[in-house]
Amino acid sequence: MLLGRGVNSIVSLLFIPYLSRALPKAEYGTYGQTLLATDFFKFLFAIGLAKIILVYFANHEKEQSSIFGSNILAAIIFGTMASIGFILMAPLIADFLSNPELTKYIRIFGFSILISIVFDSLNATLIYFDRIKESVITLITGNMVKIGLLIIAIQVYGSMDLVFYGLLVAISLQAVMAAFYIPKEIRTKISFKSEHFRDQIKEGIPLGLGSLIAILMITIDGVMVSKLLSVEDYAVYRNGSIQIPFLASIYTSISTIILPILARLYAQKEKKQIAVLKKRVISNTAAILYPPLLFVLFFHQPLIETYLSSKYAESAIVFCVYNLIIFFQIHHFQEIPIIARETRTIFISFLIGFFVNFGLNLWLIPIIGVLGGAIGTVAAVSVVAAILTGKTLSILDIRFQDFFDVKKILMVLFSTIFAMGLFYLIYPLNWGIVPMLILGGMIVLLCYSFFIKSNILEKHIVEQLLTKIPIFGKRLIALMNQVIV
Repeated sequence: MLLGRGVNSIVSLLFIPYLSRALPKAEYGTYGQTLLATDFFKFLFAIGLAKIILVYFANHEKEQSSIFGSNILAAIIFGTMASIGFILMAPLIADFLSNPELTKYIRIFGFSILISIVFDSLNATLIYFDRIKESVITLITGNMVKIGLLIIAIQVYGSMDLVFYGLLVAISLQAVMAAFYIPKEIRTKISFKSEHFRDQIKEGIPLGLGSLIAILMITIDGVMVSKLLSVEDYAVYRNGSIQIPFLASIYTSISTIILPILARLYAQKEKKQIAVLKKRVISNTAAILYPPLLFVLFFHQPLIETYLSSKYAESAIVFCVYNLIIFFQIHHFQEIPIIARETRTIFISFLIGFFVNFGLNLWLIPIIGVLGGAIGTVAAVSVVAAILTGKTLSILDIRFQDFFDVKKILMVLFSTIFAMGLFYLIYPLNWGIVPMLILGGMIVLLCYSFFIKSNILEKHIVEQLLTKIPIFGKRLIALMNQVIV
């Protein structure tokens, strides 16, 4: 899963600067605003179906075909409502975001919401039944088709209309592939049961509202930059408010795989085993994430200017502040409340986070510009993480130190800050970006070596990751064993 998402991250990493250069700021901002509005409607109507299905699969092992069928029917119904409502409200949305061009693109892209909601449930099903390879193939294929169609639309035809038609085709392809890969015993015996249909909607709505508030919490900054500043300022902010490619994939990949496992353990009332597993996951994730994260944060300005060109130099500080969020992503703080069906707590926590972000945005954006949006988002995520972590400890009936290995996490954090900070102070920036990346990569590897020797990063986990790398995997393991005694 990590390697597959890594390929997607690399493709996106290369594609974003292409879009930034190929499209004028106004058109790039319009592209981003269309996707922003689409995501809002998707989360409004998705009602947590892709997450709740995992809990129902774990709790109703003998009725999984009817669980699946009922969930997909709900996804089709709510997705259709979302797409039709989105298209009908296109002029109002365009007026709200002060961009009349949005009306046309919303009408083209509107039915992507239906397809996307259904795809999320299909993909969650693939993950639950260990069809990881198939899920990854689907994601990569859809992403590659998307990139190809967008390049053709922009380079050959110079048409923003075709950009959104291309996105729609790519999303549709992903949904068809995911449906094909659903396990035969589920797909051929698919059925509908009113009880499962009703209960999944009933429990999914609070979770969906929580997801909606969550997306509002992390997108209200973009909306307010659009409203309080300009489309061009939004383009600057959008290019800065992106998570570091591949690092976000680590967090997402681990969470995607572990959620079905946690659901099964919780159904078996194995709370202590959940705590032990999560404690290991958190420590190892911190050891993997923090070295490359801190390298990028220290050198954010030259990296962003090289990546997006000097046209988006102002995006660099936004990028640096926004990616402080990744420090919290060693733990998916929604996991335990989701499997414990504490959807009300999730909703309330994100509602509080939304108001924190909204208030800080309203105060800071007029004063310091686009940077205010990033500060508000980081503050809001911090608040939500604190609330849901507290709820997690309560659900599992454990102490903070039973869930977080504080000593290991702090050792990872401070040793990495020291290494990257020293490198930042002594490296002459006029040497250029390539030597910086090579030397920075070597320091990241030195950090990993230290963590493995200190048993912070478990060696066998690294070996499992390296084994999955085609051709070079076994050679890298042999090299690691020679270096790390």
